Amino acid sequence: MLSRWILTASTVAALLLSGCAATVSRTGASGAPLQISPASTAHLSLQVQAAPGMVSSGDWDTLRNDWRESMGQSAGLAGMGYTWLEASAAPSSRPGVLAVVKVQNFRYVSAAARVGMGVLGGDAHLNAEVSFYELPDKRLLGTRTYGTTTKFSEGIFSAASRKQVEAMTKEIVAEIKR
Repeated sequence: MLSRWILTASTVAALLLSGCAATVSRTGASGAPLQISPASTAHLSLQVQAAPGMVSSGDWDTLRNDWRESMGQSAGLAGMGYTWLEASAAPSSRPGVLAVVKVQNFRYVSAAARVGMGVLGGDAHLNAEVSFYELPDKRLLGTRTYGTTTKFSEGIFSAASRKQVEAMTKEIVAEIKR
């Protein structure tokens, strides 16, 4: 009896903490794939910035950290090398792709807040413009706009901000690997 209760409680906890996957919308360049040389698709450099006029919040550092970690995982799963660049850092002189993410706006909702507060925690959203450059000459390949938001009706099962970032990083890597 006790083991059945533990199994049920563990399953419910896993469902609550995992949340639903985030759905990412993408616009830009009418869906035409980026024209990237095969040698450049082996390495990704990422730079995350606030777009001009974006209102900063106390969650900015947490959001940037989510981008750093999530892109490392997404790039690694795709067999790509990965470098995180601070805003002032110069990109590499080796072949690769530089993705410059300009966060237009966001509302950060942690997984704990999503579970603890449910819909009262509010909707998480993230909108970003991503410019892709081929390195080492930093030739602009194209720009895409990505967005994701949660819905009130999803309740505690809606994606928290980290899941939204993970979904966007997977889309960015897929864009490079197309």
